[in-house]
Amino acid sequence: DLHYPLRRQRQMCIRDRYQRRVRGMSAQEDAEVLHKAIAGLGTDDEKVIKILANRSPDQLQAIAMCYKNKYKKNLAADIKGDTSGDYRKVLCGLVMPPLEYKAMVIHDALSGAGTDEEALIDVLSQASNQEIRLLKEVYGNMYGGGNRNKLEFDIKGDTSHNFKKTLAEVLEANRDESPADESRAKKDAEEFYKKGEGKWGTDDSHFIKMLTKMSKPHIELVNHYYKVLYKKELCSAVHKETSGHYRKLLKALSVPWDIYFATRIHKAISGLGTKEKILNFIAVVTTVEDKQRIKQRYKEIYERDLTHDIKKDTSGDYRNLLLELFK
Repeated sequence: DLHYPLRRQRQMCIRDRYQRRVRGMSAQEDAEVLHKAIAGLGTDDEKVIKILANRSPDQLQAIAMCYKNKYKKNLAADIKGDTSGDYRKVLCGLVMPPLEYKAMVIHDALSGAGTDEEALIDVLSQASNQEIRLLKEVYGNMYGGGNRNKLEFDIKGDTSHNFKKTLAEVLEANRDESPADESRAKKDAEEFYKKGEGKWGTDDSHFIKMLTKMSKPHIELVNHYYKVLYKKELCSAVHKETSGHYRKLLKALSVPWDIYFATRIHKAISGLGTKEKILNFIAVVTTVEDKQRIKQRYKEIYERDLTHDIKKDTSGDYRNLLLELFK
């Protein structure tokens, strides 16, 4: 949630939604089951997974609130003390307020030696204007003493060149959010070509402006006309004309969120080793409904079953949790 602490009205709203969406079950009952599952010696991981992998973000916040009220303990802290590894990271992420989790991911990406640019892209490229505005508020509360400019300041200080410029445009949170405009989509596709593949050199400022200010539905329609006119997708044109993390960010901005996350998961579980950080982020920030769309996109793009690939590439309680989340 967005506030520290949760206001009473927000608490009541969460409880009401929770009661409506989980018939025959309550946040209080879930909190009690979780307490029994993680108290004492050993952990009943099956019960923990069954509850936390099958609740919405609002429901999870209601559970955490009931847990704290009844046991005077923080649910995330108790989970952390009883689990380990990426299994722990996903469980703790699930019971955090979503925007606090994303703020933490950004802060971790900017902390220490080097910058995790891909984590920044994961969080910011698919965010709405409203989410970015609220994320700046939450980040400022968590890491800047209430300074709402802290997120922009930290990202500006840790990035450079066109990657920095593009993130700055994203953080302005003024993307057009209206439906696609059929009357200008073809012209925009032609303009995109003229500023990129159709000329010597690339007009980066135009690429940045189009992909950070156009509405997502309009970008999809522009992509349709680009394929009709030039036999390739915007994403391919961006790949050809740019490089590095700047390229990755523009490509992320040029595709729908479900396609983006499907391709990210594929990257995480294909090839040698597993990139758990990517899996963890997507597992935490997407809803049950989102995960079903991602599974469908994954099947369409790679002609493979997502849960089968996750099962093949993970193990133990971490695997069981991911399989329950993406079932």
